[in-house]
This record gives sequence, C-alpha cells and structure tokens, in this order.
Amino acid sequence: MCQLKNILIIFGVLLLFSCAKKEERIIFSDKIEIYLTNKDILNENCVFLSDYKPHIDSIKEKHPRIHLGDLKVAKKIFQIDTITKSIKHKGDFNISKKELQQKPIVFDNEIKSFNIKTLEFEIDSTAQNRIRKTIDSDKLFYGKQFVMLYNNNIIIKGYFVGSFSSCYLDWHVIDLPYIDKPKDGYIYGKKMKLCKHHTYKDSLIPKISSYKKLIEAFKYTNRLIE
Repeated sequence: MCQLKNILIIFGVLLLFSCAKKEERIIFSDKIEIYLTNKDILNENCVFLSDYKPHIDSIKEKHPRIHLGDLKVAKKIFQIDTITKSIKHKGDFNISKKELQQKPIVFDNEIKSFNIKTLEFEIDSTAQNRIRKTIDSDKLFYGKQFVMLYNNNIIIKGYFVGSFSSCYLDWHVIDLPYIDKPKDGYIYGKKMKLCKHHTYKDSLIPKISSYKKLIEAFKYTNRLIE
C-alpha cells in the first residue's frame, strides 16, 4: 500500500512538471509581429478619388482649393465615399490576413517593449534598417498600412508615417521619428510612437487603452512598460 502511494506521488509530481513545461512552451511561442499590406486597402464604401470620374467635376466646384491635375497624388491622399459622395482621408479599413505580405516587416524578437504611458514601441536596429529599406519616404509621407498580429490574430492596424509628413490620416499611426537624412534617405529612431497624426476625426479614433488585446499581448510576453 505504501509502495503504491509512493508511485502515485511520483506520478503526480511528474504530471505537474510536464504541465508546467507545456505551459512554458506555450508562453515562449507567443509572437507579436507587424506586417505590411500587399496593396492599399480603401476605407469602407470608398473608391480612389482618381477612379471616381463621374464626381470629379462637382468636386472641383465644391472644393476649389483641391488641385486634381495630378491624379496620382490625389489617389494617394483622397478617397470618395460612394454613399455620402464626400471626400475622405485614409482612415479605418477592413482587412483579412490574406491581404498581408508573407513576411513581417518587424519580427517578434525585434520588438523590445511597449510603453503604455508614452505609447512608444522600441525596436532593434535590424528592424529599424528593414523599415528604412522597405518603405520609401514617399509612402511614409502618405501613410503605409500596417497590421499588428499577436499569435496570428489582429490586435491593431493603422499606418506607418514619417514624422516629416503633413498628410492627414484619420486613424492610428505609428510615427517614425527621423534622426538624420543622409544622401541615401532618412534614418529613423528605434522608438516608434503609436498616436494620431494630422486628423479631422480625432474624437472618432478609439483610445489605445480600449485595445485590450494589444495591452494583454505585451503584458503576457513581458514587454509592457506601465
């Protein structure tokens, strides 16, 4: 009887150790990654201004300050809401994971921390250089869409934008502060701020504190600075 009791105790200890190891492996496999989109994703119910030919003339009359001669630039800045027939800046967008690039622009091991007070992400120099080489300054002026995933689930989305940009964006941005501009392009700092850029829709953009899954992701992976 005593021998059976000892065997059960040993079995119980091994079972607990096995569960602990399993849990440890699960935590270790948690990943936060940032992806770029394959192409520009429009706001809901919107088309590119340059593609909305029936409304071009009336837009010129209602908004005489808008120069529509260069439709390539107009396409990068403005969209038309096909329901309200109004001009929209880049804003919230619906996206599936199929519309993301195959590899992250920032890998999990390159994200060092997220400060919930300053709303700053800190990345390492490898990610810093990849962003510089992958996203040119033109795209960063108008906003390049990103999606952040935690264990393959979307936790926040928005636009990469350079701090030099004066373009209006009506959604979250990750602001890339540049620290130098050599001949071959901008050099960005390792701290990227999650914030609002120039916008007319400030009250309609959710507060970062409402993104519970975003905060939990950094907390569970021990990278949240409170």
